Amino acid sequence: MKEFLELNSLFVALFGGGLLATLWRVGNWIAKLVKAKKAENELREQTINALEAANKEQDKRLQSVEEYQVMAEARSQKIVKAEKASLHNQIWNKADEYITRGYVTVGELNNFIYLFEAYKNLGGNGTGDTLHAKVLSLSVKDEGILQQKEIDQH
Repeated sequence: MKEFLELNSLFVALFGGGLLATLWRVGNWIAKLVKAKKAENELREQTINALEAANKEQDKRLQSVEEYQVMAEARSQKIVKAEKASLHNQIWNKADEYITRGYVTVGELNNFIYLFEAYKNLGGNGTGDTLHAKVLSLSVKDEGILQQKEIDQH
């Protein structure tokens, strides 16, 4: 008991309170620290849960965007294929008309080249190249709705 009283006197001198009072204060401080850490952990857990929920929602939206991109790409390829077929048909019909007639006008040639370049840019095949070469080999007459001087002005 004597040692306890001496130790208690030392604590009173050093910390302004006895051993039990100091232990009480340390216990309260630890309890507050534990409570603060629990609150911090709860807040961290809530933040993590909110982020996980937001990530799941974002994943759903990204999935929708990716599905739309696949659908749009397929549709775009179909449109390109249809446009290429349309241009091929126009080139075929125009070439047939010009070759049968034996000549092409300046305006017709200008339009034909415009169609051919668009067709070629879409990946047109050798048939277009053959028809293009045949039309270019025809004689060109400066008549019709577009004259050479009008083309030269632009």
